[in-house]
Amino acid sequence: MSEFDPLFGTGKSFKKSSEIDPQSEESMATVKRMKKLFEAARSARKPKDPRWNEQLEFYLGKQWQAKRPSFRSSEVFNLVFSLVEGMVPIIKDARPRIGFSPVEPQDLELANVLDDLVEFDWGEGNWQDPMTDTLRDSLILGTGLGAMEFDPGVNSGAGKIEMRSVDPFTFYPAPRATNINKGEPYVIESTPVDLEFAQSLFPEIAPLMKPGVQSGNKVLEDRKKFLTTDEANSVDLDKAYDDIASDYTGKELAETDQVLMNRYFMNDATMEEVELTSNKDSKARDDFKEAEKYKLKYPKGRYIVTVNDVLAFDGHNPYADGKFPYARLVNYPIPRNFWGISDVQWLMGPQRLTNRVVNFLIESLMLMSNPIWVVDQGAVDPDLITNQAGLIVEKLKGSDVHRESGAGVPPQMFELLRVAQELFNRIHGMGETSQGIRPEGISSGDQLELLVQVSQTRLREKARNLETFLDDMGKLYVARAMQFYREPRIIAITGRDSGIRPKFFKFRIQEAEDGNGYEALIHDFNPVNPNDPKSALVVSDQPRVFKTKGIFDVRSSVSSNLPFAKRSQAATAIQLFDSQVIDKEDLLDKLEWPDREKILLRVKTLELQNQAQNAQQQQPS
Repeated sequence: MSEFDPLFGTGKSFKKSSEIDPQSEESMATVKRMKKLFEAARSARKPKDPRWNEQLEFYLGKQWQAKRPSFRSSEVFNLVFSLVEGMVPIIKDARPRIGFSPVEPQDLELANVLDDLVEFDWGEGNWQDPMTDTLRDSLILGTGLGAMEFDPGVNSGAGKIEMRSVDPFTFYPAPRATNINKGEPYVIESTPVDLEFAQSLFPEIAPLMKPGVQSGNKVLEDRKKFLTTDEANSVDLDKAYDDIASDYTGKELAETDQVLMNRYFMNDATMEEVELTSNKDSKARDDFKEAEKYKLKYPKGRYIVTVNDVLAFDGHNPYADGKFPYARLVNYPIPRNFWGISDVQWLMGPQRLTNRVVNFLIESLMLMSNPIWVVDQGAVDPDLITNQAGLIVEKLKGSDVHRESGAGVPPQMFELLRVAQELFNRIHGMGETSQGIRPEGISSGDQLELLVQVSQTRLREKARNLETFLDDMGKLYVARAMQFYREPRIIAITGRDSGIRPKFFKFRIQEAEDGNGYEALIHDFNPVNPNDPKSALVVSDQPRVFKTKGIFDVRSSVSSNLPFAKRSQAATAIQLFDSQVIDKEDLLDKLEWPDREKILLRVKTLELQNQAQNAQQQQPS
């Protein structure tokens, strides 16, 4: 029984919030109901699993569908991998940023503080990695998923907000869901975990946990066995993978010593009766309307955890915003559908055709370079015939010993290979300019820049999808900060708006005294000597206090950071600097110049020295 939901793999301890009897009739009824919800969501997602596996295999290089004889050429020329890994670094070349805009005027300065706070947590938690994993999932499978959760077991007990990439194979939305936090009744995250780990999370019910009850996720186990070597192409892939909870038997799970942990986030409409605690006369009770006798039992949602068939936790959603802690990144959306379309899905045909044509050419060249010998019976000892250069063969007079030249490669095969590659390029929509290749016939720089802009339309669409995903994650982040950042924490900010040295401030949130919203308390670290950039810092005694309702607009920046936009952005920044609209710090920030803090420090020091010299020269002698 945990107060906060577990982050898999962290192994942290949890506070006990309530006692439930997992063997009670009520608990068993809850488990039975959850199994029905899981079955419904699992059945709705079931058609996706075989295709996802095939797409992931293509990305990893397992692209031959059947076992091939050893004498056949089975090389893989993985254009799919090249495409995906070509788009990922372009989209995240400059780190995407999450920023906040105030909804109310008094929140303007606090929004700037939240900008600094999310920058610090992003760098401290290395959120670039889970964001990149989610981006790859969307490109390969069509949909990526992320979670914004709170880990109370780190930072000396103060806790920390964490971004996590969620494996789409473990995620089950409600059957008719089209998005997340748009009125869906529930979402489920179902993950096979080690028995010992589950017992450490819920020690109260550890004796009831048995491996092998229900089933595990064979999809995930198969993915662990993926190979990218030549042997991977000799595996029989004709068998269609089934989904979770149907392939693994209890015996197989017992051998792996795993259990299935399901986490249910629900908008539960269960009502409970309200007790009137007032000591007023009976007339007050009589005036109590029938409709007001009941209220939602879980007004901000319900959170349930089951381990196989055992109820581990049943209580309120641990997050005060009442939202599910997930966000969705769609590659190509399908109207009114939760799952999107991947880049890999429609490239598998041209990829197979390319592999077959190229391997046919390899086999043809092997045969042509080693033609067969035709020898009359008894004309020569066959063991004396080799492929040695300049070999002299003595044969019986009147007999025939010669080599049959192989058939030439049909010229149509080269044309077919060209067509396959052209189809591949047309489907993925990224031209040669996206790969750094200058097209023939383009000599003007303006023409080339225009061509680059046109060729990057698909990338700009993906960048906008990533911005939408980060906007959703940013909204969840604000809610987590308002709810959990109650202990003072020191934040260090370098770079934008931090001046010539890292900026430090102490930050915490508390409930407003009037019970309406929150109060943010900020203690700044100021230099002892404001004129000395290197002087020591001291924390202020009196905090800056900002009263807020905790509602902010989120604005993410991805598309403006794409490489094709950098050149234009840099030129515009230089023009603004020349016009004195922006200063040196803004210019270096827009150019993303390395070591810009050191440069600004050196410039500031020289300015102070010049000011001191000018002051001495102006003093009367």
